[in-house]
Amino acid sequence: MSDAGWNSGLPLAPVYDDGARLIFVLHLHPNRRTDPAQFPGARIIDVCPPHGIGSMLIFSPEQSAKKLELGQRDMLRVLRDERLD
Repeated sequence: MSDAGWNSGLPLAPVYDDGARLIFVLHLHPNRRTDPAQFPGARIIDVCPPHGIGSMLIFSPEQSAKKLELGQRDMLRVLRDERLD
């Protein structure tokens, strides 16, 4: 079953249905969390920015580079802090 993000806002069902049990969810807003009860047996790791990242509708190279760097920093922080075994 796949909703492609239309119902939940996050298209997790396809990867879960394909057997993924370690799922990283990249949020665009701080303090968002995924309800793990929707995905029994899966470990959901939420990656959230520490603050709002501004408009997603600004498509300048500078803004794209800035958001890419912020996302990389957030992911590295999560990988450093989470035990993945």
